[in-house]
Amino acid sequence: MRSGVSRKSVLWAAGLGLLLLVLELALPSTTRVWPYPHESAYGTTGPMILMVPLLGLWTLSIWQRCPDAQVRCYLMRCAAMLALLQLVALVKYTAQSDAAVALGWYLYYPTIVYVPLLVLFCALKTTGLERRSWVRRLKVCLLVAGAILCLLVLTNDLHQLTFLFDPLDPLWDVRYSYGPVYGAVYAWLVLVLGAFYTLTAVYARGMRRRLVALVFVMTLLVFAYSISYNFRFDPALNSNFALTFTVSCVVNIEGCLQLGLFPAHKKLTRLFESMPFDVRLLTHSGETAFASKAAASVPDSVRERLTHFEMHPGARVTLEAPGEKDRLYRGFGVSGGYVLVSEDISELNERRQRLAVQLLQLRRRNRVLRHAHAVRESLYRQQCEEELLDEVDASLRETVQAIRRILASLPPTSDEPARIERRRKLLLVKLLVSYCKRKGALVLLGTDDTSFDAQHLRLVINESMADARSSELDCAAWVGLDRPLPIQTVNTIYDCMYDVLTAAFVRKDATLMVFVTEKEADLVELRCALETTKSEQSCPYALGDELRRRLEIRDVQFGLEEDEGVLHLNVLIAAPAAEPAAALTGT
Repeated sequence: MRSGVSRKSVLWAAGLGLLLLVLELALPSTTRVWPYPHESAYGTTGPMILMVPLLGLWTLSIWQRCPDAQVRCYLMRCAAMLALLQLVALVKYTAQSDAAVALGWYLYYPTIVYVPLLVLFCALKTTGLERRSWVRRLKVCLLVAGAILCLLVLTNDLHQLTFLFDPLDPLWDVRYSYGPVYGAVYAWLVLVLGAFYTLTAVYARGMRRRLVALVFVMTLLVFAYSISYNFRFDPALNSNFALTFTVSCVVNIEGCLQLGLFPAHKKLTRLFESMPFDVRLLTHSGETAFASKAAASVPDSVRERLTHFEMHPGARVTLEAPGEKDRLYRGFGVSGGYVLVSEDISELNERRQRLAVQLLQLRRRNRVLRHAHAVRESLYRQQCEEELLDEVDASLRETVQAIRRILASLPPTSDEPARIERRRKLLLVKLLVSYCKRKGALVLLGTDDTSFDAQHLRLVINESMADARSSELDCAAWVGLDRPLPIQTVNTIYDCMYDVLTAAFVRKDATLMVFVTEKEADLVELRCALETTKSEQSCPYALGDELRRRLEIRDVQFGLEEDEGVLHLNVLIAAPAAEPAAALTGT
């Protein structure tokens, strides 16, 4: 069923009626010497019978008026439970079996517990709180709590925590008192209805808050009636509690619908007419069933194209009419036809045109910026190349002059010590020539790219160590880098490393270890450890002074330490991020 009352609900109601009938026919009956006040005072059997079809008509009215599917489902369940309450009360008032009377009495309370709870769920839906996860979990907890209360009431014969009476007393249904579970049901009603009116008042605006107060006053009157019934005042005790509860619930719910606290419209035509949109409901043949006041005429081409689509409920389609660039039609499949919504997109088109113009301007500016950046990058690269060339030229000029001085000071080969000294100077010249070769390779690489690959740097440093070892200098190197370095950084590493190599070359039986690692994101650390023989332990101090003079002219941070014949040098070199360079061909 789509009316909000499921088939299971109908089956449960039918099963309950059959159970009451079986109890009435099968169980032993007693002659009631005290007639029911409801039957003797006012004779409400006729109004109760009449209330059942009236509730059915009211249910159909809710189905037609309430546009919100969830709220409509809650309210129709309330109407179904109230109608079932009338049937249960009719059986209870006419039954002669004590078991049937007790069961009918207890069956009042599922309706009393759950109807206010469903009304609270309506308020959660209309205020928008139902979409939150914690509210959904709270709803489940409230349903479970209500089920526990109903179970305690239905099993009252086992524990008598709801109603206290003597089963052997012929007037047990009159001479009874209330237990703690009855107080829990009363507290439940106060909390649920209090939460309903609090939510409705907080989320209501302007005049609607006064309307909430009006409905609240009607609820207070019902509570006053209930309290007088509990204290057994004659006017309330002689009334029909089930009928009074049903009428009060219907009046309060209908008041919420009429005053706008719950979504409701008297007719679907007014619902469509009140919409401030260009919307219309079409049948499958394309005829207009309902339309809003703002709805304009639909072009025949759009109507024909829409009828050709086989749209199931929930499907969507977007249509455009030829010659109407500023209007867009959206079709939505519903049960029995289509909903066609027309949108004026003239303002959107104007925004698109403005955005297109702005996008074109931004693209032009972006091209200009890219070109300017390329020019600045090219100028910066040329400046770096010029600075590198000047620095390399100065280094090569100084190194060549040093080579010439060494060659000019070569001793004659007259005796063995002279030949040994001559050979050491020539090995030093070889080492300096290797340095010149590396520097020249840097110049060639700088004309192609601005970075030096880490693997190639490792290869070149190892080759430099091999050149030094061929010059009878005991040395080794380890490179722990995984990223490319700028040419300027590599040039500084070369200068500092060869400063140490040439300074160590003049020391006999010296051992040199070189480590190149990454200190921080933009720093490279060059660490050197130079160990001399015991006969030259005083040399590290003089060697340290010489290295300090050489490194002071470099753009680096360094530190020197002497420890038992070992000279430790730590050099920090700036190394900003750079892209990998092309492989260097030839060294």
